[in-house]
Amino acid sequence: MSPRVLVVVPAWNEEASVADVVAGLDRHGYDVVVVDDGSTDDTAAQARVAGATVLSLPVNLGVGGALRCGFRYALTGTTSSSSATPTASTRPSRSPPCSSPSRPAARNW
Repeated sequence: MSPRVLVVVPAWNEEASVADVVAGLDRHGYDVVVVDDGSTDDTAAQARVAGATVLSLPVNLGVGGALRCGFRYALTGTTSSSSATPTASTRPSRSPPCSSPSRPAARNW
């Protein structure tokens, strides 16, 4: 059984595109966590409806802070992670995940 991969998607006011990004990653077999970086629109709701796990930050920390939050979440159970940005130009098939595990899996995604 190959390890599951969790893709961390930092998002700030991306309600128009986040669902398509989540759906595209899901089609490729990835698990997705969207880090809603203090959005003032419906980014979190759209990501949830699309099937992503959503972490909501109360204020905008920027892409670095959102990624750190997502990677910390990933370290609680996945063996590898990657990131993607929720824009129309995102191509999940062109964004290979990290291949080296950071620690043994604590749960089976």
